[in-house]
Amino acid sequence: MTFFQILMAAAAAFFAYQLFNHVRNLEDPAKAKPRTPSSFDPEVLVERADVAFGAGDEMQAIALLREAEAKAPHEGDIKAKLAYILAKNTQYEEAEEFYLKALELDAEDERLHNALASLYRTQKRFDEAKTHYERSVEIAPQYAPTRFNYANLLLDMGDTEGAKVLYRKAIELDPSFTQAKFELEKLK
Repeated sequence: MTFFQILMAAAAAFFAYQLFNHVRNLEDPAKAKPRTPSSFDPEVLVERADVAFGAGDEMQAIALLREAEAKAPHEGDIKAKLAYILAKNTQYEEAEEFYLKALELDAEDERLHNALASLYRTQKRFDEAKTHYERSVEIAPQYAPTRFNYANLLLDMGDTEGAKVLYRKAIELDPSFTQAKFELEKLK
C-alpha cells in the first residue's frame, strides 16, 4: 500500500467512526453532547446587543443586531429591536425599513404598528401615523398605551376633542394611567 492509500483508508475509518457516533447519539439523546452556542449565533448576538444597549453603547448594539438580522432574516423581533435603536439615533429611514420588514413577517403585531406610528409622528407624517395607530387599536383594543399615544397624535393634528375621547378611553382601560389623567386635565 502506498502512503496515500493508507492516508485515505485512515480518513475513511475516521469518518465512518464519526458517522457511527452520530447515529448512535440519534438513538440515545442522553449520550449526545449538549450544543454550546457559538458567539456568532443570532441569539447570542442579540443578547450581546441587549447588554451593549443597556450599557449605553448603542452603536455596538446596532452592529450586533445587524449581524444577527443578517443571520436570521426571518426573525421579526431582531428587526424590531434594530429599528427601535436606529430610530432612537435619528436614523429614521432605515428604522422605518426594518419596522416595515418586521410587519411583513407579522402584520398582526400591535407593538410594531404602535412603534411605526410613533416613528411617523416624530417625523410629522401624521396621516401615516394615524393609520398605524388605528391598526394597532384594531388588533389590541384593550391596550391603553396605544390609545394614549394616538391621543397625543390627535393633539399634534389639532383634534383636541378626539384626543380627549382617547385619553378617557385609555383611563377607562387602565384606571391607574396617571399620565393619561394628567394630559386630560390639561385639556379641560
